Amino acid sequence: MRYLSCRPNPLPPTPCPVRLDRAALSLWPRSPGQVLVATSVISDELKGVTAPLGTPEATATQDGLAAGLIRIQATAISTGARAAVAFDADTHSVIKKPDAQAASPAGALAMGPAAYPVSGAAMSEARTLGAGPVPRDDVEPLSCGDLLDPEAKCISGGTRTYDESQIFNFEIPCLVKRNNPKRQAQQPSANQVEWAVDQAVHGALTLQRPANWHDTGLPAFSPQGLFPKPNLTGGGDIPAQVVLGILAQESNFKQASWHSVNGTAGNVLQADWFGNGASIHRYPSRLNSDCGYGIAQVTSGMRDFDGADMFDSTEAGAIATDYATNIAAGMQILAGKWNQLKALGMEANDGSPQWIENWYLALWGYNSGVYTNPAEPRGLGFFNNPANAQYPPDRQGFLRATFDDAAHPAKWPYQEKVLGWAETPHKTWNWEPSYMVPDFPGATALLNLPTNYGLFCSPSVNNCTPGVANPCPAMNETCRWAGSVAWITGQNETNASREQLRFPVGSPESALVAKYPSGPCMTTPDGTPGTIVIDDLNGREDVYGCGAFPNKDQGKFSLQFGDNLIVNRDDGTFRATPYIAQIDVHQLGAGYNGHVFFTHNYPSSDYFHKVTGRWQLNPGYLPSGDKPGGKRFTVWIHLPNHGAEATVRYTTKPGPNVEGLGPDTCTISQANRTQGKNSWFKLGSWRFWKGGGVEMDNVHPDGGTGDANVAFDAVAFVPVTTPDKGNCNMGQ
Repeated sequence: MRYLSCRPNPLPPTPCPVRLDRAALSLWPRSPGQVLVATSVISDELKGVTAPLGTPEATATQDGLAAGLIRIQATAISTGARAAVAFDADTHSVIKKPDAQAASPAGALAMGPAAYPVSGAAMSEARTLGAGPVPRDDVEPLSCGDLLDPEAKCISGGTRTYDESQIFNFEIPCLVKRNNPKRQAQQPSANQVEWAVDQAVHGALTLQRPANWHDTGLPAFSPQGLFPKPNLTGGGDIPAQVVLGILAQESNFKQASWHSVNGTAGNVLQADWFGNGASIHRYPSRLNSDCGYGIAQVTSGMRDFDGADMFDSTEAGAIATDYATNIAAGMQILAGKWNQLKALGMEANDGSPQWIENWYLALWGYNSGVYTNPAEPRGLGFFNNPANAQYPPDRQGFLRATFDDAAHPAKWPYQEKVLGWAETPHKTWNWEPSYMVPDFPGATALLNLPTNYGLFCSPSVNNCTPGVANPCPAMNETCRWAGSVAWITGQNETNASREQLRFPVGSPESALVAKYPSGPCMTTPDGTPGTIVIDDLNGREDVYGCGAFPNKDQGKFSLQFGDNLIVNRDDGTFRATPYIAQIDVHQLGAGYNGHVFFTHNYPSSDYFHKVTGRWQLNPGYLPSGDKPGGKRFTVWIHLPNHGAEATVRYTTKPGPNVEGLGPDTCTISQANRTQGKNSWFKLGSWRFWKGGGVEMDNVHPDGGTGDANVAFDAVAFVPVTTPDKGNCNMGQ
């Protein structure tokens, strides 16, 4: 048995057992007594290491199966025949192929080519070892060309075509697109979130965001000018801790992606933007895309097919970029559920909204909906019914015993999780409570929540029998709860909980508590006049107010996803590397002028995840290639104080020239060079002609596991007259 390192993020390192004897070598057909000796075992990549917990890839990894694509070469002792096998541990499939260059004497192994499983295509002559996860889309077929040849061998020459409808299926319907520097969300700190909630529940979230706030290009707006405080049937307000509990449960207080720490900008938080199970290995699915945005996960109105309910560009832009507006919009959804239940005559206890416990039913409906169609049973679905047998009847309140409850939340219905967060605030990055607890009754320091779950189970109301193992075996609309319920009588401050505000109504916005300082604005490595800085922003401003670039016309930055090849293969399967590669590309408010793009490191053969950055000098500033001498610059790269970890290769390309000079490549560790600080790093000096510049990508011949950050930041070209070997000991 051979063990390969397997380190799924965020789990600790664990070995991945790969049983080559049973799972691979024994699959070759052989004559009795014939022996195969493995001559090489190569793991191209450790797949699945960035898969989120709970996905099929992550499950396979934890079971020790996701070691990736393993290539094995072997020789049959008695015949001398050589063979190769590719074992994909993620799909549990083996692909067999003989060595095309080996002699095949009589009686040699009969091993015909096998079709690799791509995009759900059926496997031919490939043995399935078990019911594995859905086949991945980022695999290269091994049914044409030599086993170790690149994908290009599988694509015929000439003009290639592809199905336009297939590409449309990859186009995401969410209104605010990813990786747009004009639509970055700055990650709020917990004090800001609590301030916004304290104001919003009382209709005071009316601060004015100026025009072009954070370089969004949006007109001036106010959070509750766009989304006013909703009115509750019967009057009253939503308690602050109810909203805070929802935000903790829905997004962990994140308006921006989890890649962004407090104070750092980035893409807005979204659950499954690409509709592919949050996988980096499958094509996007327009139909399944989740367009929930930001801290309150606002979804309705944020899709291009929402018709009359679709938000306009200002509303959608504000929901995506401003945590306060997102909270204001999310509150309207919660209030709508309260009002729907009131219209059905359903309430908890005395029905007053001031008591936090009375929001139990509305939170139930916030997650799974309120059924109001009079033509069918109305009320609340059985999934979140506390009497549902999937929830242990002897459970303690969520988070009352330990924060470890958050590691297995399926033991509680949604409303109990939200109220658990309201009762037990989650922690900030430095382990401080994120918000105030409620004003609890007496000295209990606990919400007064129901423990007799039979109150929500009645044969006459929802076809439910209390106290049995399967209380509502029908598991259909007849199980919906449609009644009021009371577990607190005579509600008052001695037996029920009210909100507690940290920030007085009308107080100004709380100051941002940032974990890192923002990056430098408009600096150069050594102050030399005429220095050309090409940043990944290409002259745009950013959320930190650095301003427009004075030399933005002197160069251009670009990103290429995959190998730009979109075709139908000869075997009928589809190949579109740009649509896979884009999935693992993100923006982050770090580095030069407060912005970088980043991805992760992968093996050099992984075209599906290859991302190439190019910093191209303006040809108008360079001599043509037929002129000797060129123009000499010392090349510096800028590295951010966080978000850069991998070992990468920077290649300087002089451009076509009469002197025959070619590219040079310098390999550096981005992490070792930054040491937690924004820094310039000198590569060396080179001469450039038209077409010259610098290139860097995220693939490496030494392999990559898919979990070390590769950052694309600024590159500076400092004009010089004498050679400088720099830190790379290179140059011309």
